[in-house]
Amino acid sequence: MSDILVHNTTETFNITSNSTEEASNPNASAIIIIVYIAIMLISSAGNLLVLAVVYRNESKRMRTTINFFIVNMSCSDLLITFCNIPLAISGVATSNNVPFDGVLGRIYCGVTTLLFYLSIEVSLMSLVSITVDRFLAVFNPFNKLITTSRAAFMIAIIWLVAFGFTTPLAIHSEPYQNQYFRSCLFRNLSWKSFRDYMISGLTVFVVLPLLLMIILYSSIVVKLFRQKTPGELSVIFQEQRNRRNRKVLLMLFIVVTVTIVCWLPYFSVFTACVLADEVESCYLDLYFQILAFANCALNPCVYIIFIESFREGFYRILSSVFCRIKREVNPAGPAHHSYQYLSISP
Repeated sequence: MSDILVHNTTETFNITSNSTEEASNPNASAIIIIVYIAIMLISSAGNLLVLAVVYRNESKRMRTTINFFIVNMSCSDLLITFCNIPLAISGVATSNNVPFDGVLGRIYCGVTTLLFYLSIEVSLMSLVSITVDRFLAVFNPFNKLITTSRAAFMIAIIWLVAFGFTTPLAIHSEPYQNQYFRSCLFRNLSWKSFRDYMISGLTVFVVLPLLLMIILYSSIVVKLFRQKTPGELSVIFQEQRNRRNRKVLLMLFIVVTVTIVCWLPYFSVFTACVLADEVESCYLDLYFQILAFANCALNPCVYIIFIESFREGFYRILSSVFCRIKREVNPAGPAHHSYQYLSISP
């Protein structure tokens, strides 16, 4: 959604994705579409590679609880990549954010609303789960409380909670046509009901997770710097474990920071609109949406940079693809020209 138009009435709250101003300038529209396509290509390639690396590698090194939650975040990013971004491109290209009316229009509004909010809720709760996992690993290193089976159960709960909370919004989202454009409108909701609902959602899925992560990260950092273990072998073992924890924490810190930077403008304007007692209109710039969508493409880049096992997995997959292309291009070539000996060291 590029704009938020708020009508403070007793029965409607209008959140639109109007891009008429940008679309009126062909050059601006072309640039925006190119940026959307770049985000979609990077996000789809990066997140699909994340899934492929974990799926193809059955070793314990990759089948960890952290990687399970990372895969979960990649799945939520792919929802926006394959569903919301193409629709956003269509909106910019046609100046019409809802290409259908009637039953198809209601399905369209419901699905896009559901996927948009579902994705960010799942991502934030997955980040909280990873933070809790690292907190327990640092403060209780000899008792693994979150196993892979428990992580799978937590992921299922995350999706069920996010789906349950977002479904009422999707049900009330319907197409709305004015003299300029067609967009999605929340019908049969009083202003107070909508405001209370959204405030509770922002509190549960945004504010509390961020506060919890700040508290846990602070506790972990203090613990790692103050931790001392007697004995030479114990010190070496402790230092190796602390080094691994620091790498993971740095990666998580970057992911959380990128998520906050990408989504903060969107949620800041949205929160200001929701908290206002009386408001006739509230506009969310299209570029805030582009920044939010960019988070889907940046996350897999962070994994590649900071997680060695993912880098190696990416190199293996890419080497396999290049080897296959080489054989198809030159099927009669000598066997010793194969890429099977290509180094994958980062």
